[in-house]
Order: sequence, then C-alpha cells, then structure tokens
Amino acid sequence: MAKHAPMMAIAKRLKSGGSFDLTGWELETIDQISSALNEAILFSAKEVLDIASREYDAYCWFAVEYEDETGDGVRPADRPTDPTTLFIRLPFGEDEYNGPIWSFSIMENIAPIIDCFIEDGSFEADLNKIREALSQIVSRIDSALAERNALSKIES
Repeated sequence: MAKHAPMMAIAKRLKSGGSFDLTGWELETIDQISSALNEAILFSAKEVLDIASREYDAYCWFAVEYEDETGDGVRPADRPTDPTTLFIRLPFGEDEYNGPIWSFSIMENIAPIIDCFIEDGSFEADLNKIREALSQIVSRIDSALAERNALSKIES
C-alpha cells in the first residue's frame, strides 16, 4: 500500500497562479451549507441580543420630557406634538446610548380599541381596565401639581 504525502507536502507542489477548473462539479450539500450558515448567523445574533439585553437597560421616555433638548437622540424637528408619545431606545447600538429608537402614541394605540367598542361593544372590560389605570395616573399628576403649587406659594 502506497503512502500518501502529507497534505502540506501536496500543497507545496502546486504551482502558484494556477487556476482550477471546477466545471461540472456539483455541491449536493448546498442546502446543508446554507442551513448551517443560517443557523450560525441566527445563533450569533441571538447571543449578541441576549448579552446586550442583560448588560444594558432599554430606556423609555415621553416625548415632552426632552421637548427643548436633543439629549434623547431625537431631533426636535422629529419630535411629535402628541404628549402621550413614548420613545423606547433598545440597547442594541454601539453603546447603551446609541441604540435604535422606536416611538408610539398611547392615544393612537387606544383609538382602535375605542372605535371597536363604539361599533360593536367589544373590548369593554379592556377599556375599563385602561380607564382605571389612566384615572390613577391622572390622580397622581393632579396631586403632584397641587403639592408643587402649594410649595411654590410657600417659597415665594
């Protein structure tokens, strides 16, 4: 039985600059390669997202909180006028302060629920829960405004 030269020795015997003719070759496992690459990419992306979400917090703020500033990464020209608009920054950027930002309006998200209720009576229990939660928020805001107004009068 003839011994084969080690792979490195074979590689050294090839002339540099040559090309290979692979005409007619078929890779029967292209689907397997594609599947393995897809799996590896998704696994890596999941790992990155998991690490980012463990190490950094997502931030959420009302658009009106930084109305006159640019410190939240949203340009004043892009700032919505709806005071119930929330911005959410996810920690998936180059650092915890430069992740992607999404926004949504509480008013716009409640509107379809209200419309469905008016149309056919659906979502009544949900609307009652939302109304109760919003009533509690309004009550807290009213109390805070009253307390601050009282303190302002004492301070002046």
